[in-house]
Amino acid sequence: MAKLSELNQALVSPQLIYPSGEHQENARGLPTPRAKLANRGIRIPGFDLASYARSGFQTPTYVAWLMGAALAGSTESFNHLGGWDDRYFIYYEDHDIGLRAWDADLKLVLDPRSEWVHTWQRATTTLNRSAWKAELRSAWTFYRTYPELITRGRVNRSERFDHIGPLLWQTALDV
Repeated sequence: MAKLSELNQALVSPQLIYPSGEHQENARGLPTPRAKLANRGIRIPGFDLASYARSGFQTPTYVAWLMGAALAGSTESFNHLGGWDDRYFIYYEDHDIGLRAWDADLKLVLDPRSEWVHTWQRATTTLNRSAWKAELRSAWTFYRTYPELITRGRVNRSERFDHIGPLLWQTALDV
């Protein structure tokens, strides 16, 4: 992963897997509200969930953001990004560092040849009030920081993240 990080000037993540061996969809596209809702099981007409959450890659692949459970990069890259943003107690911190990386001309790469068992499951899959409060607080902070994502795909939208599109889901440089 270190060589991939250096070659692609990227933050890199292994393929996350559940203890059962099933792949988690830790490779993600742009986190628009539509994508987030569809990923939570809400039917959004005309939205293809595969444009947001994917797994099953055979080669290192460029993604918009990666789940923060296991993320690697050079110390220089993390320092350049300012590290993790303390405004996010839990949830959305990985979205944020991914988009800040792209803004700083760093890429994000999922390496499917490396696997990491990830046993934690988000607490907002149930009606856990404190977890939902943390999720909504982080979402509020995130979309105030990245309002362009709210209107993504609509008329008069910002072009801030257009540079990600041509590389999204493409095979990364390999070692």
